[in-house]
Amino acid sequence: MFWKLVNKEIKYQLKSITFGIFCVFVVLFYITQFVGDINMEKVYSNSPGDLLVEGSVYYKSNLEDESNIGFNQRLNMLHNLLENDLKNKSFVVLSELSVVEIEELNDEQLELVSIIKKQIEEEDISEQEYHNILQQVHNELGHINMYEDDKIKNLAAKKVLYEETLKREEEIRKSEKVTGSYARLFADYIGIAVGFFSVFIAAFSLIRDRKYKAYEIIYTKKISSIKYVVSKYIGNVLLMMIVVLILAGYSTIDFANHYDKIDYFAFIKISITWILPTIMIVTSLAYILQVAFGNGILPIIVQFIYWNYSVPFSSSQYNVSKYMIRYNSVSTLSEYQKVANDIIFNRIVITFISIVLLVGAIWIFEKKRGNICGKN
Repeated sequence: MFWKLVNKEIKYQLKSITFGIFCVFVVLFYITQFVGDINMEKVYSNSPGDLLVEGSVYYKSNLEDESNIGFNQRLNMLHNLLENDLKNKSFVVLSELSVVEIEELNDEQLELVSIIKKQIEEEDISEQEYHNILQQVHNELGHINMYEDDKIKNLAAKKVLYEETLKREEEIRKSEKVTGSYARLFADYIGIAVGFFSVFIAAFSLIRDRKYKAYEIIYTKKISSIKYVVSKYIGNVLLMMIVVLILAGYSTIDFANHYDKIDYFAFIKISITWILPTIMIVTSLAYILQVAFGNGILPIIVQFIYWNYSVPFSSSQYNVSKYMIRYNSVSTLSEYQKVANDIIFNRIVITFISIVLLVGAIWIFEKKRGNICGKN
């Protein structure tokens, strides 16, 4: 009988508009946030040279840190730029929209670039001489070109970022088999989505039967309160987790197509250990509020407030008062281990609170059961 009730709840939700809306928003969040973030990671992992290809757009992002770029790094980048232009017999021209265009160097320009490159290699260039060289080359080439100190500095910062990214990617490949790191990012974004939209499925589950006047189920003892409430709870949680696991499975397949060695269970494990407690707490909170107050709107309002409290990053990010895990970065294993214990403790406590709230919902439901229109 118990599993028939679970099956009945799942079938009802599959036909409901709220479940359809849940699926749409979670999938949209997956595509726009998680997939979009992965694409941005690929863009910023490009080398500076790759970003100076005709037709691309040169821009400064907030990812590269220019504050620690010293004179020697700028001088080396200038030398690299001269060497590249001399080899290709061309230089980069930027349009007003920073679109990269390539223009050929004439004989005089080639000679100047060659002389200056040799000068940098053979002489100790002072910072003043460096600025003089930049001004000389910039004036000779004309247009909006790369021979300006701020652009050289930014290219040097991009190079540092690129080298750091390569080191991080190598560590991620070795220690995390790629998917370990990206699974945490997946859990962050999907957790935000299910952390709010789950309430729309759970908020009316227990009071819905009263609306449809299923009094024989609600008010009789043929089905115990535990069976009735828990069957609906499992039906709700299981259905939402299936959506999450489908996205986790799809992500695993996608990564398997791009990398030789991955952890095939990373997305599944993170979904169960990080996202499942989030769904559980949302569902439990919705259950106890709706049976206590006989209203499905109140759980949605309360959940919205709780969600807004839990979403922003803060110094107490993994405090047990926050029911979602925010981990918005593709990190190495060593970086993750710094907060791993806090996250594990948070998930254990949130799971425990979920069970306590569910037991409370069952107890209140049992106390109210048999009370029709205020009569026992």
